[in-house]
Amino acid sequence: MRRAGFTIKEIAQQTGANERTLGEKLRRAGIKPDVPIVAKPRTSEKLYQIIDHLYWTEKLTMYEIAERLGCAYGNVAWHMRMAGIPRRNKTEAAAVYRERKARLGTG
Repeated sequence: MRRAGFTIKEIAQQTGANERTLGEKLRRAGIKPDVPIVAKPRTSEKLYQIIDHLYWTEKLTMYEIAERLGCAYGNVAWHMRMAGIPRRNKTEAAAVYRERKARLGTG
């Protein structure tokens, strides 16, 4: 069908197959697919540095980092795991909480 001029999308719609799978099979068969399968770009080291700085230097919570970056809390947690950025233990978290409370003059 591809050699007849159909696009991968059209073939997928007609056969009920997955477009990505079709592209891979065509490539293996030596037929150049019309839609290249592009790998997801790797997260830049710069983002990891920003998250590390916000978390450890500015002492923001993961929720505050997510709000600042315009993403979900889970994204921040995932990127921290991928970058190997350690999370605060309970003692460190309590100290950050006390510092913040003293700075804001509450309580």
